[in-house]
Amino acid sequence: LDLFVVMKVINTLPKRDKKIILLRYFRDKTQKEIAEILGVSQVQVSRLENKIIETIKKSVLEKTDNGWKGYSDKDKKILEK
Repeated sequence: LDLFVVMKVINTLPKRDKKIILLRYFRDKTQKEIAEILGVSQVQVSRLENKIIETIKKSVLEKTDNGWKGYSDKDKKILEK
């Protein structure tokens, strides 16, 4: 999976969405910890995270010239989750 493309997509997210992803996947914060930081419930963070991940998946596929072409089966499975 092209980390450059993923980071480019993350940088286009709205501020709150970007913060959730960065805290969750780059700072290893739990959903509960993120909820406390943002002042929302853990359930809300879970819903937002799922929505954001779907947005990232779609954007990554759109930003690749040939959709799945060039991606390994492992990468496809990651993006299809």
